[in-house]
Amino acid sequence: SLYFWQAENNMTWNSGKFQALRLGSNNTLKEETLLFTDSMAQVIEPTEEVKDLGVLFASDATFKNQRRSAVRKTSNKTSWVLRTFRTRAPGPMRTLWRSLCQPHQDYASQLWSPVDSPGELAAQEAPLRSFTRRIVGLRDTPYWERLAECKLLSTDRRQERYKIIYAWKIIQGMVPNCGMTFSNP
Repeated sequence: SLYFWQAENNMTWNSGKFQALRLGSNNTLKEETLLFTDSMAQVIEPTEEVKDLGVLFASDATFKNQRRSAVRKTSNKTSWVLRTFRTRAPGPMRTLWRSLCQPHQDYASQLWSPVDSPGELAAQEAPLRSFTRRIVGLRDTPYWERLAECKLLSTDRRQERYKIIYAWKIIQGMVPNCGMTFSNP
């Protein structure tokens, strides 16, 4: 159907970029079927992980690699910010975090952020924890007090907030419902 659509819309797919991600429990179907490019020129090879719109999807339907990638990108960006900017004053540091570092950690977090272990949650919080420790006068202050002083939300709280906003948008009909069900208490 994709190939019929491309012909009807005067488009051409770049079949060299096709990847097949096999999900589900039917191993026979996954192992014994092949997908081909148009005109049966090439087999589309199945992969264990696919990146789509900047999000890593794994064949086991987990987002562990996406979470690791988000933490790595955020940590790299915070290191760059700390090397590049001399100021450690709370106001500019808050602005630098929110504009340059936080977007790497928050992108599509409604999809991949459900964290099922305390270790993963600590890993998600680590870049912000480290960054706020560098702010003048806050080095020895407890993490939650540093956040309050800087008027920042924890990573877990921000991601929870994004999920609540998305659920509200579903209820209001502003975005499509991707399978969420709601029940009255």
